[in-house]
Parts: sequence; structure tokens; C-alpha cells
Amino acid sequence: ETKYFLKQNSKFSFNVELNKWNGMENIQLNIKDIKTIF
Repeated sequence: ETKYFLKQNSKFSFNVELNKWNGMENIQLNIKDIKTIF
């Protein structure tokens, strides 16, 4: 289910990858993206 979800939300999975490189600043931005998705 997780793999399917990430494929359907490629922007979200891309942002998760960015978090690994850019740290807390992007995590806060992704919280806004998560609220937009749901």
C-alpha cells in the first residue's frame, strides 16, 4: 500500500527524498504538503 501511495503522490515522495538531504526546513514545508494532500 505504501509503494502504491507514493507512486500516486510522486510529489510527496520526492519531498521525502529532499528531507533526507535538506533537513528540518523541508520537513516543515512538507507538513504543509501533507495537509494539502489530505
